[in-house]
This record gives sequence, structure tokens and C-alpha cells, in this order.
Amino acid sequence: MRIVFIAGIHGVGKGSTCSKIVDDETFFHRSASSVIKEEKASAISANSKRVVDVADNQRLLLAGISRFRAPEGTLLLDGHFTLISKVGILVEIPIDVFTSLELSQIVMIVDDPVEILKRLEARDGAGVDVDFIKEHQVREEKHGRSVAALLGVHFSLVDAFDSETLLTSCQGLKD
Repeated sequence: MRIVFIAGIHGVGKGSTCSKIVDDETFFHRSASSVIKEEKASAISANSKRVVDVADNQRLLLAGISRFRAPEGTLLLDGHFTLISKVGILVEIPIDVFTSLELSQIVMIVDDPVEILKRLEARDGAGVDVDFIKEHQVREEKHGRSVAALLGVHFSLVDAFDSETLLTSCQGLKD
């Protein structure tokens, strides 16, 4: 099974973009947060994007992925390279988490911060501003590129909701 890490900040459209190419034969989709929730129901607060224990959540993610047994195909695992801590600061997820996932490639979903803010406000009643979203997206991409370079895997950017480019990217790189 190949694992393509679909990265991006909250509200960018990772899940929506992935859902358009999932076919249950070639491409499977799981979000990191759903894997973590399955491992420990209380790991992520339902009404907040702030993470109480980043390290423990990543341990839960690795445990959950190790139990996920998909047939031959590609798992689109959507998640983050940076998270918002419980005190509201951006925290980078350590490289060893991504090393342990044995990623085949990384695709980052990006969008205009104003559009992301609109989606967050509609979905979550977001308590952030557009400048924070801009900073978060820049830090997410910077850390994602760094992780890809350290792992020696392909990194690409895809615009939000551009499922055709996502599909082409995921089909174009095979182990």
C-alpha cells in the first residue's frame, strides 16, 4: 500500500478534494484526525482545532495507521505538518512521525486565506483572523517541503478542490 500524505491547514478542503477521487479500489481516504479519534475518542475536541497533546496524538496516529490494512492501492492520508497548540501557537509535527508513516509522496492543498477563513467561519465559527491563516499556510508549506526533502519524496502543491490535478499527481508517481 502506498501512502500519499495530503497536507494543508484546517479548512483548506483536503477531505473534500480527496473525496472526489476515492474509488475504494485504487484510492482510499482517511483523515489523520479520524484515525486518532478511533484510537482514543477524547484525543481531539469536537469543537476546537487546538490540540492538547500533539505528541500523544501523533503516537495514536501511527498506531492507527499500522492497523489499517487496505488492499493494494493508495491511501490518501489527510493531515497537517503544523498544528495549533492549546495556547494558540503553531507547532511543527516532528519529522519522525512522517518517517514512521513511510510516505510515498506529499501533496499540499492550498487556497486563498480569505476563502479558507470563510469556510472556517461557516463550519466552525472560526476564532482566527486572515493574517493567522496566511501565517499558518506559509508555515505548513515550509515544514512540508522540509519534510519531503528529508524523506526524499516528491512534494507538490494542488489548489483546493482541484481533484483532477490531485488525481494526476497521485497517479503519476508510483513506487
